[in-house]
Amino acid sequence: YVDPATKEKHYLPVDQSGILPYLVVNVGSGISILKVDGNDESRRVSGSSVGGGTFFGLCRLITDISNFDEMLELAHEGNNENVDMKVEDIYGGDYDKIGLPGSTIASSVGRVIAAKVEPGHSVRENFRKSDTIRSLLLMFANNTAQIAYLNAMRFNLQRVYFTGSYIRDHPITQSKISFALNYWSSGQMQARFL
Repeated sequence: YVDPATKEKHYLPVDQSGILPYLVVNVGSGISILKVDGNDESRRVSGSSVGGGTFFGLCRLITDISNFDEMLELAHEGNNENVDMKVEDIYGGDYDKIGLPGSTIASSVGRVIAAKVEPGHSVRENFRKSDTIRSLLLMFANNTAQIAYLNAMRFNLQRVYFTGSYIRDHPITQSKISFALNYWSSGQMQARFL
């Protein structure tokens, strides 16, 4: 797993005796979630069309960058707070009534809504590519982790393994998914990567 605080990778020993059942979240163009009950016993229990292909496609559409690794490098350099709308942007601070800190993302890419655009110009000129890609990466990671968490709760499972071409060997994506699963589970679950 990737520690959300330090972003360090940790390799966890696997206790084969108590491993089953668990979820596998395959992050490809879309997302497929499988519940594994045994060596030859698994079934698809959920999924989403909003996966790695969605992230890549939106980034390419918005930035014209066609290299996935270049996108991830830019995401590493970006600041999503320049693009995302936070709770404090709406309420002026924390929203104590429902326990939301002001720093929580309220709307991914939400600042684009209010951006002033001069005639003959594009709204994209108001935002750095790296900031936009970072915002989209967080949207993708948060959505992926939330779907995984809700399915883990649905089946009363603690172990969730993530795999797939859009997250494999991409530390920033793994870090963001780790942070999001930790957030949604109130620190009770760790994202594990195959």
